[in-house]
Amino acid sequence: YARQFSDLGNRKKGGVVDYFSRGTYGKAFESIAFSLKKGEISPVFTTRHGAFIVKCLDSKTTETLSLDKVSTNIRRMLFNKKFQEKVLGELGELKSKANIEITTPAARVLLKVNEFELTSSVLFAVYPELRTQANNSPESFRESLNSIAEKELVYQYMVKHYFSKPTQQARNFKIYKAVHYFNVLSLEEAKAKIKVTEDEIKKFYEEKKEFYHGTSPRKLGVLVFTLPRREKVSENLYFVEYNKMRDRAESFLHLVKKEKKDFVATAKVLATQDKKITYYETDYITEFPEDWRLSISILEFSTGRISPLFISEKGLTVFKVLDTQKPRILSLEEVQDKIYRVLFSNKKRDYFNSLKEKTLKVHNYRLLF
Repeated sequence: YARQFSDLGNRKKGGVVDYFSRGTYGKAFESIAFSLKKGEISPVFTTRHGAFIVKCLDSKTTETLSLDKVSTNIRRMLFNKKFQEKVLGELGELKSKANIEITTPAARVLLKVNEFELTSSVLFAVYPELRTQANNSPESFRESLNSIAEKELVYQYMVKHYFSKPTQQARNFKIYKAVHYFNVLSLEEAKAKIKVTEDEIKKFYEEKKEFYHGTSPRKLGVLVFTLPRREKVSENLYFVEYNKMRDRAESFLHLVKKEKKDFVATAKVLATQDKKITYYETDYITEFPEDWRLSISILEFSTGRISPLFISEKGLTVFKVLDTQKPRILSLEEVQDKIYRVLFSNKKRDYFNSLKEKTLKVHNYRLLF
């Protein structure tokens, strides 16, 4: 299922990732992943990267890391803690010196911060969801106003110390405000207004379909140095045979890589001399055989490239890419979801830009911080 439908880069391997510890994929993902026992499958859940379904294939007990290995993370955690304490302290000092007044939800002026007044018409135009909050939960609404008051205090401080001077810091802060403008927009409202039609998807596909192609099929020449099955021989005998075959394989690689001998001709000679050595050629394929268990993609191998030595189910294996065909253009059905996301993203950007222009002409820009 993952191999067929996943959008992640490891979909070729069925979505399998190697063992990982906390701090690798983010809290939202890891809170689900580390709650699963071996064999359990999670419900569908979302993070900022998309929707996921996770199955726990295995778990290991972690060892306690030395101080040298975790000192950087500890230093970062302590810094963040002290930074938050510093920010809260500075904010508390600003609030102690400011004149802040929060009125009732029914008032025309809902909030005063020094000389700044926030009216209900401006607030509900920019934050429409707060109108419902004001009617249903006065306490939560008061907390929202308190949060806006804190942002206004920071804004007033920045205006006084930076905006009054044409410094680089002032320009950077204005850019920061513009980027974070999107935090005040209702994405659900945007989704309701943005429509992507089937005709638009078909038109986009016809114009761009040459960019939507599959993997270029590759024809491989494969040389296998057969190893005995470990369960049928003793450990000593297995490793004696393994070392012998590895020496022969490395000698072969020296011939074809260093001495530039022909891969196919040399491989065929070896295969006729020893029944434990097999040479064969694949059909044109877009994925490595599953039993190869390679951690790299077939995309990384162009025509003429020779692989490193690796172990497959048949034994020590090495291959060369003999030929590469043009990739297949993917059908509309295969890429329509991706095209939809591209078109929706473009329309969302245009919608936000138009809304931004309209809002900045009507409302106080400082509220949009």
